[in-house]
Amino acid sequence: MLNSSFKKIMAGLFLVALIGVGLLIYFVVTDITAQQSDNETATAETNEEETSTDQIEETQETVGEDHVEVGDFVSDTHDFYNETTGYGRTASIDWDEQRSKAEEVLSEIENLSPDVESDPLQNDLSKIKGLANNVMDGEELDDVRDLHRMFHDLDIALNSYNGSDKIWNVTETLE
Repeated sequence: MLNSSFKKIMAGLFLVALIGVGLLIYFVVTDITAQQSDNETATAETNEEETSTDQIEETQETVGEDHVEVGDFVSDTHDFYNETTGYGRTASIDWDEQRSKAEEVLSEIENLSPDVESDPLQNDLSKIKGLANNVMDGEELDDVRDLHRMFHDLDIALNSYNGSDKIWNVTETLE
């Protein structure tokens, strides 16, 4: 009787040990695979950043220097969006303030657009106009977020903005 119970206990312990070893191997292999994937992603991002840095510098030296007034407008407007919507502030957004800014954006683009010679920048300004019109007509956070991202990327492209190294890739100017 004791021999039979002993065998059952040993078989149970063996089974638990086997499952434990199997799980250990699974987690080790999964962790190694995840680390390799992270390393490959980091390498790809580093290569993208190097390319982006060259592209940003080229854009600043050409489009940025040719459109200083647009760059000033972009910088001031980006500051507004950082102050009113950046870092989680969209939870308490003031829609009257956003509509007022959208109206200013539309007016300023009307004044600046005739002098813009860069087609990608002209297209970006047109996209901004569309988003600003959306803000004037409604209260969609996505429109404000997209405006902020447009001005963020353009500030990097035109003005050497370095408050963040994140590029949203939402503009033609930085393509």
